[in-house]
Amino acid sequence: MKKVLLSNNMFTGLGEFPGPAAILVEDNTIIKIASSVKELNVSNDESVEIYDFVDQLIMPGFHNFHLHLFPGALQLESFDLSHTKSTDDIIKH
Repeated sequence: MKKVLLSNNMFTGLGEFPGPAAILVEDNTIIKIASSVKELNVSNDESVEIYDFVDQLIMPGFHNFHLHLFPGALQLESFDLSHTKSTDDIIKH
């Protein structure tokens, strides 16, 4: 089954900001991303379902966008003592 997802606010990663785009999906796989449904060449295919999300943000594909704040904060409060051999070395650094 083919589906087309439309939005005026789509972030594909191809540009810096979200913008208008159309995505052709077949069997849960992204086949093509275009700037409009016309560019997808599916207007004569009656089996295609079209979903228009108007201005909702769509981010196609897998986006693993998260932060590790706690380990980073801990790293700021730690010291690398791997090069030291004694307590005197530690005191010097």
